[in-house]
Amino acid sequence: MEIKELLHLDNRLLTQPRHDRNRLYSLHTPEVECIAKGKAHKKYEFGGKVSVVTTSQDNWTIGIAALHNNPFNGHTLKGALKQVTRLVGWKPQNATATGATRAIQNRAAAPLSTLRTAARAA
Repeated sequence: MEIKELLHLDNRLLTQPRHDRNRLYSLHTPEVECIAKGKAHKKYEFGGKVSVVTTSQDNWTIGIAALHNNPFNGHTLKGALKQVTRLVGWKPQNATATGATRAIQNRAAAPLSTLRTAARAA
C-alpha cells in the first residue's frame, strides 16, 4: 500500500462519524465489515460474509461469492443457486442451508432442507 493511500485511510479513520454506515475498521484491510451476531457473549464480528456452495455427496465446491454490505442470510440462497446454475450448467435439485436461510424458503429455488449449527462448548 502506498503512503498516499495509507494517509487517506488514516484521515478517513480519524474523521469518520460514529454511526457512519461505511465505517472503516482496519487500515490494513479496509474491506472489513462489522457483522452483528446478536449473541450476548459475542455481539459483533469483523470480517466479511461469503456464500459457499458444495455438492452433497463428493463435497466439491461449485460456487463461492463474497457478500458485501452484510446481507441478511435468508436472502442469499437465491443468488447462490443462480450462480451454480450459471457456472456448472445445471440447476440443483435440492439445497441444505443453515442459520437464518431456513427461515426464508425461496419457492422458485430448489427444495430446502435445513441443518442446525451445533452449539460450541464454552
